[in-house]
Amino acid sequence: MKVTRGAWIQSRAVTHALCFAAGVFFSTQSDLLQPARCRGEVRAGQPPPECPSVHAQPIDNTDAASLERRRRMATTSSQPATVASTVASTVVQPLPDCPDRFAARSVRYQHVMMDMGFLADDKIGTATDIFASMLETVGEGDAVLRSITKPSGEHVLSFVGNSGVEMTAYIWAASHAISLDVVMGADVDAVPFVFEMGAKFAVDMTTVRWKILLRTPAAAINTAYFDTSDSRKQMLEGCSHFGRRRIAQVQSTYQNIEIWETDDDGPLSPGVPMSRVLFLDGVLQSATADENVYHEHLIHPAMLAHPTGAKKVAILGGGEGASLREVLRYSTVTEAIMIELDGGVVNESKKHLQQMNNCSFGRPGYASCFEDPRTNLVLEDCVGWFKTRFNGSACQSTNSSAKFDVIIMDLLDPEFEAAGDFAKFLYSKTHLEQMACALNDDGVFVAQMGESPVQRPEGPAGNVEYTFKGEIIVRMAKQFAPHGTFLYTVYIPSYKGPWTYLVACKSAACVERWHANPAAINLAKRQRMAAGARASISFDGSSQIAIQQTPVAWQQLFCGHVKTNDKQQPASCQWLTDTSAEDGRFGAPAEAFVRGSWSKKLSPNMTRVVVAVATRPIAHDTELALYDAGAAITVAKSGFDALKAFARRYRLPEYQMLVGLLEQAGEFCPGIEGGQYYLSISSLVGLARRSRQRRRGATTAMNITADARALAGVAEWDPVRLRAARQHCTTIRAARDVAKGQSVFRGSAPRA
Repeated sequence: MKVTRGAWIQSRAVTHALCFAAGVFFSTQSDLLQPARCRGEVRAGQPPPECPSVHAQPIDNTDAASLERRRRMATTSSQPATVASTVASTVVQPLPDCPDRFAARSVRYQHVMMDMGFLADDKIGTATDIFASMLETVGEGDAVLRSITKPSGEHVLSFVGNSGVEMTAYIWAASHAISLDVVMGADVDAVPFVFEMGAKFAVDMTTVRWKILLRTPAAAINTAYFDTSDSRKQMLEGCSHFGRRRIAQVQSTYQNIEIWETDDDGPLSPGVPMSRVLFLDGVLQSATADENVYHEHLIHPAMLAHPTGAKKVAILGGGEGASLREVLRYSTVTEAIMIELDGGVVNESKKHLQQMNNCSFGRPGYASCFEDPRTNLVLEDCVGWFKTRFNGSACQSTNSSAKFDVIIMDLLDPEFEAAGDFAKFLYSKTHLEQMACALNDDGVFVAQMGESPVQRPEGPAGNVEYTFKGEIIVRMAKQFAPHGTFLYTVYIPSYKGPWTYLVACKSAACVERWHANPAAINLAKRQRMAAGARASISFDGSSQIAIQQTPVAWQQLFCGHVKTNDKQQPASCQWLTDTSAEDGRFGAPAEAFVRGSWSKKLSPNMTRVVVAVATRPIAHDTELALYDAGAAITVAKSGFDALKAFARRYRLPEYQMLVGLLEQAGEFCPGIEGGQYYLSISSLVGLARRSRQRRRGATTAMNITADARALAGVAEWDPVRLRAARQHCTTIRAARDVAKGQSVFRGSAPRA
């Protein structure tokens, strides 16, 4: 389940906006009541200067009828209108960060606004009759319309009914346009009223701008605030939409399901289908316009990181079927078990969101992914299902055949952790342990982690509201391979912000595959997917490169707020502000802080001695190896193993020489990226490291800290080390203050 920035009630900006919204009462005279030609909103620039102000001569609001209308608006509306199915009166729960004066209160009435253009002459001429017939549908058939013609030429029809319904229509006959302003009780579904009104005027609804706002009586505006669900804000209150309609609304056993069709912010190009959007309890889940971006980045990084090709996959949630669709692209998959609590979501998605669960790309293809024989749809609570499958506990189960290669958690965002026991359990240590135990030894876990922090100018001091997510990630990483938990962020247009995903590997082979180059990823796609399956997705090797680095905002969060190792700030964060011998030395020769020379005489063991002295003072603990990190050649451990096997198998001298070079002159760093060999190519500091490793000499003023090696076996999430893997693998610091001309290093190397 996904929640957008607007729906997440603890988002700082949204919370503040809602707290202030209680004190703001929107004017009922909306700008939507002006004709489109005069508003200049149909991409035509500024409105023409000759357009009159619609409200230049407002209707007198002090007459008896208006006063009576205001009195009625301050009380609960009467019986529900018969225009549509009755729904419960909206009750908004108080926000945790809002003051106590924002107590929960029912919304009292709705404000419907429509702006219709391109009307036929006969519809303009019979507008009064049409409005009269519409009033009958809301139980106001005996009402009398008041008609006013302004000097500006617009014709105004006004009505105030006995049941709390009021209506004002502005008619511009010359422009063939009508703007409609209707107030009705909050206990009715006003959406069918809008579309029935459009049908009466025979107007193309894709050209109509409309919205439905919730209103509160003036007496209550200081003690109430409005429903801010995604479905209301985007589909009812949003003023950027032209064509949109609700194509399904179902109350399942668990939640309210809505599916809308929309063209977002204007008429689409010919042949481009309108986007369909799924809401659950008002929270936006998916939109066909960009769901492929969300689901491809959820599924493919994990599936491609699996070392041998996943065969058995579990999907927790994902009722639309889109996660299932992406999993079934892999010919290696023999079984995909999808555990979804709400069968209503699955049924409505089959009817109205076929794009999300279409598996026609396969051989054979299936119009619905749920028809693929590899699919096992389970309509149950996923937590209970896992307990049953593993006889109470996956960590104590001896049934290895029940385990999975990949587990995909597409459920509640961590934002909901504070809101309910289920979400809290999903991200608890207990549940995360169970997920890790339910995987095979080379298994992969992936989850969507909701809204992402953003890079803040204040650095680590920012993003404090996301601290709880960082703590969840730290808990999760302890269940998986060392340095094998990865975060990546993707912008999802429908969510109007960056979205975070998490992939966790149980094996070093998976960790190494995560860092594979684009060609290796593209090769894996070809090997694991049929041609038709891979041709219809955009995720590829270059996409993988774009997500391999942890976003800097998560590093800021980690260093500023996430505490590890007995509540202490992570030690690696200090490295970000350490002094380096290369600081401010742009344009200087490489490692200009030292000068080396070879001795003329050989040592007793027939090696030559190299001496390096400082060319300037070097302070204690100064970082010395940044040039070495930037210039070294790296070879993945798997690549080195393959090279060694290749050289041995075919007895190729050149390859055997290369293997020997890496073994003798290279340095192996096991802690990052699944293991890497580093080969210095032009670094005295690198030579010092190798000399110390081979015990042919000793450093005199260098401390080889080897940050990454010290943590090679530690299961933890550390975005600083992940983002600066090379630097941490090659770290060398000054062991003491070194004066200019003093020896920094004295070591030896084999005779040439």
